[in-house]
Amino acid sequence: MKAKLSFLAALCCTLFSFAQPAPDWWADLHGYVRQHGNMYALYTYTQGYFGPNALPLPEVQDARIPSHHSFELSSDVFWGDGDQTQNMAFHAEYIISDRASFSAWGSMLEHAQVTREVRDKRVSMAEDGRTFEMVGSIYFTTRIAIWHEQGFIPEIIANITMKTSSEKSQRNSRYFDTPGYYFMMEGGKNLWESQSAFVRRLRLVTNFGFLSYQMKNKYQNDAPIYALKLKADSGNISTEAVFGGYEGWLKKGDQHRVLRFKATYHLPALDCFLQYQHGLKDAAPHRIQAGVRYQIGH
Repeated sequence: MKAKLSFLAALCCTLFSFAQPAPDWWADLHGYVRQHGNMYALYTYTQGYFGPNALPLPEVQDARIPSHHSFELSSDVFWGDGDQTQNMAFHAEYIISDRASFSAWGSMLEHAQVTREVRDKRVSMAEDGRTFEMVGSIYFTTRIAIWHEQGFIPEIIANITMKTSSEKSQRNSRYFDTPGYYFMMEGGKNLWESQSAFVRRLRLVTNFGFLSYQMKNKYQNDAPIYALKLKADSGNISTEAVFGGYEGWLKKGDQHRVLRFKATYHLPALDCFLQYQHGLKDAAPHRIQAGVRYQIGH
């Protein structure tokens, strides 16, 4: 009986949290009339009108199925354009075979402070502009090798990713409370290999596909998604540069484009990395990420 009562109490609290009315200051500011319509219709479900972790360009891998399981922890700092965000994220990948892997990734903790101008632009209900989220969007990815690299033919991998809709309400304009998915084809080819040169390997990676996610106004946003990466390996150090993004049809905060520069130091079973991201359009102007990746069973 106690267990049932506890469950009902938790359910009621959850329903109450999602049914909270709009605060008076917010309704007055945005001209919201409580007796008419859905208050969430005032939100714009695009990357430019939510937090930087709402729907970012996923990390561009090497277009290979790794040989070992791995678990990664990272910390990010975003700043610029009136939004300062810090978060912790994870990425876990399980290797099914040399042709397939399954992974889960997303944000675990996020703290943010935005200016009043940004708060009002995003229609956020965080009156002081400060938010703290325990769990953000979670993604589940299946990667399947279609063709192994041979001669002039590149490695080709199908990437199928599902985005959950299990986040908290979008009242604070941090995460989309809607599902989504993307399908991409990854291609990778070594342009240069030498055991005696300073740069031992130069690899080119391309991603291309489409992204789709649900918006609250009964529409969905469909967007081509793309990325180009050049990676150089030299001993225990690798460096890479990435250009990528996606182009939504709404053309209001959904033309997401970024540049990334990353350096990784490889140990026998541990990779330590540092990455800088520059937002070109509809993205946080600056991001620094630091993290470690442990290869299980290496």
